[in-house]
Order: sequence, then C-alpha cells, then structure tokens
Amino acid sequence: MRKSIIIFIISFLFTSCKSTPFVEIKENENAYLIRNNNSIGEVFNKDFESSVIENSPSRFTPSIEEINGAENILISNLKNKNNSKDGRYIFRNLKDYKRQYLGFINSDGDKMLHVSFYLDKNSKKQDNRFWEEEYKLILDGGVSYWIAIINLKTNKLESFAINGIA
Repeated sequence: MRKSIIIFIISFLFTSCKSTPFVEIKENENAYLIRNNNSIGEVFNKDFESSVIENSPSRFTPSIEEINGAENILISNLKNKNNSKDGRYIFRNLKDYKRQYLGFINSDGDKMLHVSFYLDKNSKKQDNRFWEEEYKLILDGGVSYWIAIINLKTNKLESFAINGIA
C-alpha cells in the first residue's frame, strides 16, 4: 500500500508539470543558449542592441526561471487559441520552434518578454546560426515565424501574431 502511494505521488508530480524547464547550456557575448527536452532558444542580454523594442525605456536579461514561467504562460494561453487552423498547427508543433527572447520593461514597470519563434524545419535550410547571433524580426512566412509578447508580472500573453504570407 505504501509503495503504491509513493508511486502515485511521483507519477503525479511528473505528469502535472506544464512543460520541461529550460536550462542554460552556453553563453556568448550577446546572449545565452538554453535547451530543454523539446526545444532550444537564445536569450539576449539587456545590453544587446535591437530595433525590435524601440520605445522601451529599459531592458533586462531574462533569467532561466522567467523563461520557464513565460513558456508555461505561453502554453496555457495557446490552448485557448487552438480554434484556428494556424493556432492548432502552432500548438501541435511548438517543440519544433526555435525561440529568441528579449526582455524589456513596459511603461507600467512590468517585465515583458518579446519572443520570436522560428520553425526549426525552415531555419535548417538557412544558415542555422542566424537566430543565435542577431535578434531578427521576419515579416513573412506564415506559421513558420510568429511572435508573442508575454507579461511576466500579470502572467498573461499580451499579444500573439502569426506572420503573413508574401
């Protein structure tokens, strides 16, 4: 009986996790690379210059804990956006997207993450290092490239935009 209870508790703990946490695996001068069992991402530091976030008075370097929290926010919110064909495709293939994270502070003082997603199948056709060295904003490509803005203070997905098709 006691063994059954312990096995139940352990299995509950493993199955109740919303996502596998990221861990830092490598750092360069502009960012650090993170990976989990399902995906990989590049977290750009606060001093990295980017035109993506022009109106932000200040930036911050997201921590691993903040990235993992943002991923959980993203997953729970994407479940609600599953009603469109594109939303279903993104949710089913989320593990195949490489991510880029930029942290900024909004006008209310909330920590925000600007996250770009690149479908892994497509980025392999290009120079695979482009997404690690520069934060890129791609304008076309449909569901292969999309962005999310996540508010870490309110735990909400502020915006979600799938690129158009040229």
